[in-house]
Amino acid sequence: ALEDSGRANTHRILEDIRRDETVYLPDGETERAFREAVTDFLVGDYLIDINREYADGLDDRDPTDVTLVPVVLDDIAEKILDYIEGLDGGDEFTVGSVADRFDASVSEDAVQTFLLRNLGREAEPEYVIASDGSGDPTRWSPGYQFRIPSGGWRFVFNGDDAAELRRKWREEEDSGEVTYGEVRFQLTNRMGIPGPLQGTAKVEETMTKLTLESSEDFTKVRDLFERMPDEASNISIEINFE
Repeated sequence: ALEDSGRANTHRILEDIRRDETVYLPDGETERAFREAVTDFLVGDYLIDINREYADGLDDRDPTDVTLVPVVLDDIAEKILDYIEGLDGGDEFTVGSVADRFDASVSEDAVQTFLLRNLGREAEPEYVIASDGSGDPTRWSPGYQFRIPSGGWRFVFNGDDAAELRRKWREEEDSGEVTYGEVRFQLTNRMGIPGPLQGTAKVEETMTKLTLESSEDFTKVRDLFERMPDEASNISIEINFE
């Protein structure tokens, strides 16, 4: 499976084994057999992919229901980072353009894992998804380009106090346009329920998620925060500006 598609879902492999009449794997030995196989791969150049977060150990996970993906060797990783650090703000690159810098022993699948594992603005070198400026690997799809941010700034807030959100924004506010923005918050009772759904069922709480349009001016974000209900809780915000 790893050779054919660059990733291996052990649950699907187990289903294939059960359908194959030429393979006998007793129920009592299945977990042990899969645990040994998965552990062997993790000792090598593979990781477990959990919705684009990556782990190098099984821990308490079920070995018959994990996804293995390849990753590059340490020396290749250093060369990739050196290449990205040498790019200028606004420059774009792809999984393929990075993989093409090496010989056939470095697969695009391994490069993809590495780039998604290191995507974002939290560490050097910074790079984001070109289409929306996001540092969230779950928003990337095969074929998407990556981009080096050309200046700009980032606003992040996590908390339960809308007034504290507004205070933090006033302290950090700068100019620019949104390249990526996501705002989440929770409201109790019927607050936040869209009009057509009002009264259809009793609701204890609602979770609202707003994805901001790219190129939105920073003043519109300010207006959004000023109108944030004081009752909002579990607020999570990430907005990038350039």
